[in-house]
Amino acid sequence: VTFNGEPAIKPKDEMYMQTLGSPFPSFNEYAMVNELYRCKELCKPDTSAKCENGGYPHPRDCTKCICPTGYGGVLCNERPSGCGKTVQASSNWTDLVDILNISDDDPNEYTMCNYWIEEETDDKRRRIEDLLERQ
Repeated sequence: VTFNGEPAIKPKDEMYMQTLGSPFPSFNEYAMVNELYRCKELCKPDTSAKCENGGYPHPRDCTKCICPTGYGGVLCNERPSGCGKTVQASSNWTDLVDILNISDDDPNEYTMCNYWIEEETDDKRRRIEDLLERQ
C-alpha cells in the first residue's frame, strides 16, 4: 500500500520491506472488521454454532464458523481441506514427508498446507501444551 507514491508502512530495517503484506487478509483482520462493523452481533449465542479453537459464528450463516488458520470444518474442529495430513506422533524421531501436487502454472501462487500431529492419549497432549506454554 502506498501513499503519495511512498510505502504507507516502512520497517526500521529496510531489509524487512519485502516481508510486509500478505496475498490475502488474515483471520485476525477478518475478525477485526467483523467486530468493528458489529457483524458478530448478528449471531445470537444461544442459537449459533459453538465454534472451537478460537473460531466465531459466520455473520451470514450463524450455523457455521469462521475458523482461524489451521482449522476447518463447520465448528473449526477439523483439519482444513486441501493439502497436508494428520499424522500420529511417536516417541521416536520421524520425518514428515509429503508429495504436494501443486501446479507450476503460476510461480506466485500461494498454497498453504496444514499438518496436524496427534498424540495417542489426552495425557500426552496436555504435557505438550504445558511445555509450550512454559517456554
